[in-house]
Amino acid sequence: EATKMTDTVVQVLRCLVQSDDEYLARNMNWLMGSLCELVRCRDEKVRLALHKVMVQKVSTALRT
Repeated sequence: EATKMTDTVVQVLRCLVQSDDEYLARNMNWLMGSLCELVRCRDEKVRLALHKVMVQKVSTALRT
């Protein structure tokens, strides 16, 4: 069960990386809290996907 959820979380994070910046900006209020909670996850796949989101999307959004 945990593995199934992990795969889903990773897929959602991959979708966020591919989403446009405007979508991320509109949803930053609720997304940021969820992304921050994932920092505590110990699964390597989740952490790598989260890193991509934070570097490629969140850091860009915070600069604007």
